[in-house]
Amino acid sequence: MEDYPKVEGVRIRHLTVSPDLFLAVLFITVWSLSTVIMLYGAYFKYADESVKQVAQFLNEQTPPDALIETYDSELHPLLNRRYHYPADSVHLDLIRRAFKGNFAKVKIDYDPLATDPDYLVVRDFMKGLRLYDPVLRTDAFHLIQSFKQYDIYKRTR
Repeated sequence: MEDYPKVEGVRIRHLTVSPDLFLAVLFITVWSLSTVIMLYGAYFKYADESVKQVAQFLNEQTPPDALIETYDSELHPLLNRRYHYPADSVHLDLIRRAFKGNFAKVKIDYDPLATDPDYLVVRDFMKGLRLYDPVLRTDAFHLIQSFKQYDIYKRTR
């Protein structure tokens, strides 16, 4: 026991950590920390009631037979109005385009006017994917209401 160094009267042993154990502990620590950060953002930093506000606005301020175009599925169960959303193939095309990183050259074959919607709802996330940019550059819709993460457009008729 004489070969253990003494630190303020306490004997300690040399600890040998294998590289695999070190990497495992590091991975678990980083993963746990990133999970906590994501949960904090979801429940506190970025949490808001805007999806409920949008649904309430649309349910109360639009005609009962209005057709709403939106890609944001979290809105669908809250609506008491008809809604339309792009096919799954559009979602896959958006993912492909996002990974290629070249939004200008990769066109998405989707016409939001094909179903003749009365309103268009675009969330901040979808603004980044630019699905509705081509139609918003025209005079087909005009902005009528904004909530924290959402813009609501009415069809110009």
